[in-house]
Amino acid sequence: MIADSSKKIKIIHTADLHLGVSPRALKGKNIEQVRRRDFREAFKQVIDGAIRENADILIIAGDVFHKTNPSPDDFIFFGEQIGRVTIRGTKVIVIAGNHDKPKRAEREHQLSTLVKVHAPNFYFTQNIPREPLIVEPNGKDAKIAIIPIPYIDPRAVEAVDSKINYELLIKNQIEKLLENEKVGEADYKILVAHTLISGSKIKDIATVYIDERERVSLEAIKYSDFDYIALGHIHENQRIRDNVWYSGSVERIDFTEYDEDKFFNIVYLEGGQIEVKREKLNIRPMQSLSYRELKDSVSPEKEIDSFLESVGLPRNSILKLVVRGEERAIKVLNETIFRLESLLEEKYGVVGYKLELRGAGIIEDILSVTEEIKANIRELILEYIDKLALEAKLKEKTKNWAVKIIEEVSTI
Repeated sequence: MIADSSKKIKIIHTADLHLGVSPRALKGKNIEQVRRRDFREAFKQVIDGAIRENADILIIAGDVFHKTNPSPDDFIFFGEQIGRVTIRGTKVIVIAGNHDKPKRAEREHQLSTLVKVHAPNFYFTQNIPREPLIVEPNGKDAKIAIIPIPYIDPRAVEAVDSKINYELLIKNQIEKLLENEKVGEADYKILVAHTLISGSKIKDIATVYIDERERVSLEAIKYSDFDYIALGHIHENQRIRDNVWYSGSVERIDFTEYDEDKFFNIVYLEGGQIEVKREKLNIRPMQSLSYRELKDSVSPEKEIDSFLESVGLPRNSILKLVVRGEERAIKVLNETIFRLESLLEEKYGVVGYKLELRGAGIIEDILSVTEEIKANIRELILEYIDKLALEAKLKEKTKNWAVKIIEEVSTI
C-alpha cells in the first residue's frame, strides 16, 4: 500500500529562546551585546532549519523573551525571523512561558499584537483557550489539532483557592479541549505545554519554580492521546516518551548548563508513526574550571596561565574560573586582577568570564565557627527573608528551603 504523502507532516519544535537575556555576573568587553547576539544567532539557526526542512509547523513552547516587556529591538528581531518562515507557508505556533507572562493577568503580551494585525500563519496563546487550534498545512490534506497549555503559575492557582489541585487543573483543561468535536476530525493531535513533567531531569529552573505541586504526571497530560507533545520550561533537550519531548533552550543561559549541547527537534508524523531527529545548534563554548593550588604570590596570573595552557581553553568562549590557594597568593591576585583579566581576553580570546577567588582558609574558618555564630547566621537569613516582598505562603516556603540548606551545610 502506498503511503499518502499529503498527510505526512514535518514539525520543528523549539522553546526557551530567552531573547534579551542579560549576562549573569559576567565581565568582558561588550558582553551584554555579545550574549544578546548569541541568543539571536541560535534562534536564527532554528529558523534556517525550518526553512531548509520546508517545515509544515514551527512550535515555540514558551519563553520567547527573557522579560515580559521585551525591548523594541528584540521584538522586531523576533518578528523578522518569524516573517522569514511564515512567508513560505509554515504555521508558527507560540505559547507563553513563565517569562512571557505579564505580572498583571489582564495585560496582554506584545506578541498578541501580531495576532491582532493578522500576521499570516502566526498563532500565539497567552492563556488557556476555550477551543483547540486547528491548522491545515499548505499543500497537505491534513488537519492538525493543537492543544496549547501556556504556563500556569501554581502559586497563582493556590492564591485563588488553596483546595485546587494543580495537576488536576491541567488535566481537566486538556480533557475539555480534547472533547471538542473539531479534535475528532483532525488527523493529528499535538499538545504544546510549558510545564514540569514528572520523570524529567531538572537542574536549570530557579528554585522558586521547583515545587512538587508544579510537576504534572504523564497520565494527567493524556500523553497516549497525542501524536506528539512539545514541551518547554526545562533547558535540557530530553525524551520523556517516544512522543513526549523537551526541546531544551537554544543557548546556555548560565554555568549550570556549561556542559550541555543545545538542539531543536525535527518531528516527522505519518499515520500512526513518529520519528524525532535532534538537530544540534552551533553555539558559543562555555567552560567551568577550577584551580585549587595557587601558590605564586609574586605573579599568580602566570601560574594560572600555565594551568589554562594545559587545559586547552577554546577561543571565543565564556569561562567561569574558580581559583583557590594560599591566602597570600589569593590576596595578590585580587589586587592585580586586571592582569588575569587581560590574559583571558588577549591571550585566550575569552569573551566573557566570571572569576571566583577563594583563600584556602576561608572554608575552614566557616566550618570552625561556633554553634552560637551559626545560629545567628540562621536568624539573619530568616530575618532577611521576612523582609522580602513575597506572599506569605511563598515566604514560608523560602524559609523552609533556607533552613534545610543551612542544616545540610552544618552536617558537612
